[in-house]
Amino acid sequence: MPFTTQLRRPVSAPSGRLPRRGGFTLIELVVTLFIIMLIIGAATLTLSTAGPKKVLLRPTVKMKVMARKAMALARNTQRPHSIFMNEDFFVLRETHMREEDVKEALDGDSPAAGFRVRDEDEEVPQAEVRVVERYTLDEGTEIQVKRFFEKEWRTPKNEDWNFSVSGVCDPIMIRFQTEDGFYELEFNPLTAKVQLDGERYEIYQQD
Repeated sequence: MPFTTQLRRPVSAPSGRLPRRGGFTLIELVVTLFIIMLIIGAATLTLSTAGPKKVLLRPTVKMKVMARKAMALARNTQRPHSIFMNEDFFVLRETHMREEDVKEALDGDSPAAGFRVRDEDEEVPQAEVRVVERYTLDEGTEIQVKRFFEKEWRTPKNEDWNFSVSGVCDPIMIRFQTEDGFYELEFNPLTAKVQLDGERYEIYQQD
């Protein structure tokens, strides 16, 4: 039987369509690279602002918690409380204490008043409620306040934010600021919570 070779005709693509080639087109590569650049840019921006925002959040969260605690203590103990503020720290205390007692307590025990300012993580005995807690601002962090009817921000000079036994507090706005940005809080005088639209912050763009 003679050996024969049968040639097959190449199968052509349907009319009007070219066969699909392997790999990516130039447009697909450009679009992919553009998406990757957007993702990298967003991640870089997030990382550059995470540190400065965290620094601002520490005193901000502490002030919000301390305000709620001051309101609760004033109502539950039927003793007026306040948050004593100056440029370096703020202290939750009973308002009948004198300013010089607070300053003396910052350096240790105060025999005249019988109290001392405690560390943040130190428990406070139930019988000792004159000074509840304090927070010392980090270096480079500034505190500013704006009282009702005040138009300009200013640094507090040994002053009290008062909480009465009737369950109200002074209307006030508090701002924490660093060279990288600021965080503002506007408190509701009836609840000592931040107003619904009273929380604002901005992180400055890094060069």
